[in-house]
Amino acid sequence: MIEDNDSLQTLIGIARQGLGPQEVPGGNIPYVLVPEGYKAQAVPELIFNDHNPTPERVKGNVQVFDPESFTEYYSLFSDANSRIFADETKQSVTAVIDYHAAGEGNFPRWGQHRVTLTLRQSEEWKRWVGFNNRQMNQQEFAEFLEQNAADIFNPAPAAIREIAEDLEVSVDVDFASAQKMAGGRVVLKYTETTKTTVSGGKQISVPDQFVIAIPAFVGGPRVQMQVLLRYRIKEQKLVFFYTLIRPEEVSRTAFLVARNQIADALQVSIINGQVA
Repeated sequence: MIEDNDSLQTLIGIARQGLGPQEVPGGNIPYVLVPEGYKAQAVPELIFNDHNPTPERVKGNVQVFDPESFTEYYSLFSDANSRIFADETKQSVTAVIDYHAAGEGNFPRWGQHRVTLTLRQSEEWKRWVGFNNRQMNQQEFAEFLEQNAADIFNPAPAAIREIAEDLEVSVDVDFASAQKMAGGRVVLKYTETTKTTVSGGKQISVPDQFVIAIPAFVGGPRVQMQVLLRYRIKEQKLVFFYTLIRPEEVSRTAFLVARNQIADALQVSIINGQVA
């Protein structure tokens, strides 16, 4: 039995304090006293929950697919301490909106609000790279040229379609030799095994190289790439394939174009590297 009224009131005060959440001095997370052992137990859910009118802070990683969308999002949410990082190995650009403050004060921030540009390879790029150095017979190669003639920059698509038509007509002939001519063309000589005739009189002239113009990324500008045309005569039949000249460098250049487009639009410097 407690006879000292002051002591009694002190105990009552302690008990009342334990009934409701308290805040750590200098902090923002409430705590309650748990009866067993009377230890302080943090209850951040009393602040960080879906019933608050607004979140404690903005966080999330927004994915965009073109430089224009990246620029728009960054312009809406960035501040003086936001930073942009370009990762050439992943062909992506990431902005950390709530990046650490620089200069005097130098206070840290959470770095949990980000926007990332992920460049996607175009269908044209995937098709040409996918068939790179793949051997095709005459008909397969002719069909490939017809289907993708719009991507060929030089010579003109009409000339490529004509070559494809000649190749289709000459499927049933036997090829004996090939002769490289001036001007970078190859004359393929053959003998007929059917009554089919070919324009040009028992020979087909094809370029030994050509240039394609395709977008490296979805929505991006078309970039030119040189292509070497190769062939083999196997058992008097033609086998074709092509070799793209340094496609990885063409892709890298296209990425740098997108990166510089962002830098120019926002008038900011971009850091080359990966952000943790």
